[in-house]
Amino acid sequence: MSSAVIFDLDGILVESERYKHKAWQKAFRTIGIEMSWEDFLQEWVVKGSSFSETLERYGYQGTIEEDDLRPIVNEHYLRSIEEDICALPGAIDVLERLYDEFPLGLASSSTKVYVDKTIEKLGIADRFVATACGSEVKRLKPSPDVLLLAAERMDVDPKVCVAIDDAPKGVLAAKGAGMSAIAVPTKDTQFGDFDKADIVLPSLNEITPHLIRML
Repeated sequence: MSSAVIFDLDGILVESERYKHKAWQKAFRTIGIEMSWEDFLQEWVVKGSSFSETLERYGYQGTIEEDDLRPIVNEHYLRSIEEDICALPGAIDVLERLYDEFPLGLASSSTKVYVDKTIEKLGIADRFVATACGSEVKRLKPSPDVLLLAAERMDVDPKVCVAIDDAPKGVLAAKGAGMSAIAVPTKDTQFGDFDKADIVLPSLNEITPHLIRML
């Protein structure tokens, strides 16, 4: 029986991926790479490719690090957090339903500054016992590292955790961490492989305390 819940952020609680794509698109253009939405979706959102893997895919021959482009991304994406990003349907409600029943955590592949500003903007920071971010681990999803860090900070056994994610890479990360996995695909990730998920749901509205305890 599960007794703790760890949420993904992008695509589960907030609609942010398209804004993130636009920010990275502007950054990549400075080094001659045109990253389409389809490429961003498949490589980063669905598969979880790394920065270096992305450069290799585009045949980039230069020497550049992710941190070299980060100021451009920050300029555009942090503005989007302030001006555009909002909670997805059902996000606030599911947090309220589960908050009094389980310790809640957040595990995102995004950097800490993005996560902190987003949950502060939405007014949900106090709903989480702990957060863990991609900038705090060596490997991003589908590696389980960020989920294991969240569980450690929550002081809970990963085996009693349910991870909620919208992408196949998040499901794989959850199973790699020994957690149960609920997938709530978006229109952009719905055609991914969710065979490893314990359950696939059409919306966050389907998630109840009873369902969590059954996993």
